[in-house]
Amino acid sequence: SLSLYCEEALGGEVIPRSVLFAEFEEVVYLLSALGDGQLFSFVLDHKGRCLKDRKKVSLGTQPISLKSFKSSGSMHVFAASDRPTVIYSSNKK
Repeated sequence: SLSLYCEEALGGEVIPRSVLFAEFEEVVYLLSALGDGQLFSFVLDHKGRCLKDRKKVSLGTQPISLKSFKSSGSMHVFAASDRPTVIYSSNKK
């Protein structure tokens, strides 16, 4: 369903340009890439119906586009921007 699950204010005036759910090592993350090169990540808490462990990193200054892919059986996310980055998990980090 497309009903509201939870709500999280990102702050600022820049809007998300790419949003993606990704599962790394049995943990589901919500990735939100902004138009100014910032990337927010959250852990999805199914039981509490909320987002937790908010983290923010800068991946450049241009809008980011997110695309998931598998390599060697593991999930990865390619973040395309002025500083392209591959996001992955190792030991649940």
